[in-house]
Amino acid sequence: MNIIELLKMNSKRVPDKVALVHKKTKVSYRELNDRSENVGRFFVDQGVYPGQKALLLIPLSIDLYVIYLGLIRIGVTVVLIDTSAGRDYVEACVKSVSPEIFIATPKAHLLRMIGVIGRIGKKFSTTWLPGSKVIRYLYDKDKQYLDTEKGEKFRDFDAGFDHPALITFTSGSTGTAKGISRSHGFLVNQHRTISRTLMPKDSDIELNTLPIFTLSNLASGITTVITDTIASHSSTSATRDIVKQVQQENVVQILAAPAFYQNIVDYLETEKKTMDSIKRIYIGGGPIFPNLLKKIFSKFPKAQVIAVYGSTEAEPIAHICMNSVSQKMREKMQKGDGLLAGKPITDITLAIIPDMGQQQIGPFTHDEFSKFSLSAMSHGEIVVTGDHVQKAYISGDEKKEKFKVGRTIWHRTGDAGYLDRQGYLWLSGRCCAKIIRGDRTIYPFGLEAAAMSFAEVRRAAFLELNEITAMVIETDTKDARSLCQKIKLCLKDIDTIHVVKKIPLDKRHHSKIAYARLKKMLLEL
Repeated sequence: MNIIELLKMNSKRVPDKVALVHKKTKVSYRELNDRSENVGRFFVDQGVYPGQKALLLIPLSIDLYVIYLGLIRIGVTVVLIDTSAGRDYVEACVKSVSPEIFIATPKAHLLRMIGVIGRIGKKFSTTWLPGSKVIRYLYDKDKQYLDTEKGEKFRDFDAGFDHPALITFTSGSTGTAKGISRSHGFLVNQHRTISRTLMPKDSDIELNTLPIFTLSNLASGITTVITDTIASHSSTSATRDIVKQVQQENVVQILAAPAFYQNIVDYLETEKKTMDSIKRIYIGGGPIFPNLLKKIFSKFPKAQVIAVYGSTEAEPIAHICMNSVSQKMREKMQKGDGLLAGKPITDITLAIIPDMGQQQIGPFTHDEFSKFSLSAMSHGEIVVTGDHVQKAYISGDEKKEKFKVGRTIWHRTGDAGYLDRQGYLWLSGRCCAKIIRGDRTIYPFGLEAAAMSFAEVRRAAFLELNEITAMVIETDTKDARSLCQKIKLCLKDIDTIHVVKKIPLDKRHHSKIAYARLKKMLLEL
C-alpha cells in the first residue's frame, strides 16, 4: 500500500469530490488521479526512470501536487527545499542529494545560476522557458493518454515499502541542514498516524498550509484548500483574501503554523469580526503561547482549538484540545511553567532524558535506558521512537541525534521539556537555548510566555548576551520604559530588557525565535 494506491481508491470511491482548491481553481479526485498519471507518462517519455531524484521548486499549488504525485507514481524520488532559507542553504541541500532532474517555475529557474543546480542534466518548466522542456499534459485535464509515446503500456511503478518517495531537509537553524528521506511505506505510516490523531471526516473542508498534512488529506479523501501564502508576513489585502476564501469555500477547519493565525486574528481584530463557521483549529509548526491562544479563542468562538506538537523527523508527537485545558493549567502557562503540548499520541513512545547537549549517548539496554530516563516533573530532552519517526539522515551523520535502546532507534528532538504527574508533556524551549546560572538551568519558553502575558508585548525572546540575561520584547507601545519596569518587577532572572520593532523568526514557519540572528542583531545595536 502507498499514497498513490490510496489516491486511486479515492478517485473511484469519491471521483467527483473536490480534492484540492487553489484560488479559483479546483480539481476533483478523478481529475487529480488522471492528471498526475498523465504527468507520469510525460516524464517516462522524456527518459525519466525509477530511482532518479527530481528537485521540485514549485509554490504551494495544485500543480505542485499533480507533479509530485506524477513523479512518485513512476518511482522518482522528489526533493523539496525551502528556498526562503537562502542561497547557501539551497546549494548545500542540493549538493547532499545530487538530483538528476530539475523541475520549477520560470522564476525558480533563476536558481540555475547556482552552479550545482545549473549542472543538473534534465530541466523542466511549468511554462515555456529557454533551456528547459515544458511539462506537457499538466493542464490537459480532458485528454487521456492510454499509452506512452513509445507505444508501451503505462503502469505505475510498483513501489515497495522502502522505496524513497520524498526528501526534505531540517531547517538547519541549530546547525547543518540534514536531509530526511521518507519512503512510500513511511508516508503511509505517517498518514495513518495523522489520521488516527486528527480523525478527519469525509465532509471536512480544510484550509492547510503544511504539505505533509495535505498528502494525508488526499489519502483520506477530504477536500483541502491551499493558500499560496503563509500569511505570516503578508499584506492586509492578502490576509483579507484568505479570510474571504475560507468563507467562500465553506472551510470548517484550518491547519497552519502559529504565525498564520497571528496575522488572521490581528486582521479580524482590526475588522471587528469573528469566524463562527470554523469548527476546528489545528496549530503546528511552532510553539503556541498563551497570548495567541487567547486571541484565537476570541476570534474563533465556536472552534475546538487543538495544539499539535511535532518535528520534521517526527510528525506528530503530541496533541491536546486547548478548550478542555483546566484553569489551573492555563495559569501554569501564564506564570512560566512551560507550554502545554498534551499527551503523547498512541503511535509514539516518548521519554525525557538528561539534557546532554551535543554529547553522543547510547547504546542502552532496556534496563539501562529505564534508569537513564527522568521521572515526572524533571526537565530534560524529549526523545521519541515509533513507526512514523525517522531513523536516519541521508548523510548517515546521526550519531548525536539518534541512539539505540536494544535494537530500537530513538530520535533526540533537541527540545527540552518535562512530563507532569498526569502524563502531559510540557515544552520548555530548545536545549541549545538554555542558560546555566550556578546550579540552575533556565529554559526560555517559561519566561517568554510570562513576558507575553502583558498585553502590550507581541513577542518575547529570552537569551544570554555577554554573560548577561536579556529579555527582548517586540512592542509598539509608546511607554516602553514603564512596560519594561513592570516586566522586570514580575520576572526574576532578567538582567536587562531590550525593546525592538521585530524579533527575527525562522524562515520556514515564521513561528520560532531565530536566537542566533537575534543575538547578532543585538550585538550590532
